[in-house]
Amino acid sequence: MNVTYVIVSEKINDSFELKTLAIWGKGKIRDNIKYNFLNLPCGTVINEEKLCCYPQKIQEIFPDKTILQNMKAESYLGMPLLDEHHQVIGVLCVVNNKILANPENTIAMMKVFATRATSELLRQRAEIARRHTYDELESRVKEATEELRLRTAELVEANTVLEREIQEKIVA
Repeated sequence: MNVTYVIVSEKINDSFELKTLAIWGKGKIRDNIKYNFLNLPCGTVINEEKLCCYPQKIQEIFPDKTILQNMKAESYLGMPLLDEHHQVIGVLCVVNNKILANPENTIAMMKVFATRATSELLRQRAEIARRHTYDELESRVKEATEELRLRTAELVEANTVLEREIQEKIVA
């Protein structure tokens, strides 16, 4: 795939923001960013929940978007990353500074990469949920253990008092 940028982004909850997970741009890995996807090609991918291809003149279609100007974008192809409920959880896209000459080949490759990116994103989310559940359970166990320690101390104290009272009655 001979393109200028390849970007994998995750949708941030119910906001209008995407957080990039990986950016390959101009031959190297770039720093991740957060950006508002409204009125951008990625927004179209998210809103329509389907692949969007703009093989040329992307800046004319989205004229007020500095991000596209800064990338010197000419073409765009984006594919939604869908969870098991068919909700958009992210976007995989390519941005090129040339006309996208053969979109069919790029689309075929994107489908493979989108499947892998979706699997990884879902795996990461499951791991975060598992860690959160583990931490929550660990906290509950600590609370229950502390409560048990306090109750045991109260029982030992009550037992000691009762033992003294019985000893005093036996002696008397």
